[in-house]
Formats: sequence, structure tokens, C-alpha cells
Amino acid sequence: MSEDSNVRYICFSCGQWFGGRLFAISREFQRIRFTVDGPEVDVEDWENFEYYCSASCLEARKELVMERVGVPIRPTSIGPIEKCAKCRCVLRRTNFNLAYVEAEYSDNTMDGKFMVRSNVLSIVCVICNPDCPF
Repeated sequence: MSEDSNVRYICFSCGQWFGGRLFAISREFQRIRFTVDGPEVDVEDWENFEYYCSASCLEARKELVMERVGVPIRPTSIGPIEKCAKCRCVLRRTNFNLAYVEAEYSDNTMDGKFMVRSNVLSIVCVICNPDCPF
């Protein structure tokens, strides 16, 4: 059993302590590589903002979190070109860009947490987010 399986979190929405399945909103540097097997997302670095015990708790705070960081929610596709959520300049998804992501993680007792699914809320260019610590 891994040490991660005993980790407990407090939900930023309802305030309950929980373990196991985890939902989070984060920002990360990511790019998309298009391979013969389909698109693959590379993540260079990330920062989680808040943790939640359920999808409904994440949903209840998503707009507030994105408003707090000053980025509008503009869902993206898995295509090679996207627009910055703030200034609407064209971004190549094959280059690393700052992405705001909602994700679900499952508890794997062998290796700790692993991502079950993720959804990009917005992509932002470096000019629009100069205070990014990455």
C-alpha cells in the first residue's frame, strides 16, 4: 500500500475531509503531440489551486476560481490551433502553453494518484499571464 492511499484532503467547496477519488482545478504548461496513435498531451509543470471531494463540488466553485485568477472559461478542442482565452491571439498547441484544467484523479494503491480524466477550461498566452511562476 502506498503512502498516498492514506492522504486526506479538505474539500474547498463543502469543507468535508476526504480521501481516494479527487477532483481539482489546476494550471499547467502543456502541449499536444500528434502521433500515429492519436494526440498525446505533454505536461511540463503544474500547480493545483483547489481540491474537491466530488464533481458537483468542483462545478460549484469553477467560475469563482477562474474569476479569481482573471481567466475566462473558454473550453478548447484537441486541435493544433487555439486562441488565447484573454486576448484571443492564435496559439499553436504543439508549443507549450499555459492551460487551466479541471481533472479527476483516482486512488491507485500501487502508485498513488493517477488521472482519470481532464478537461481544459482555457488556454492563455505568456503575454496575458506574465506572473505565472513556471
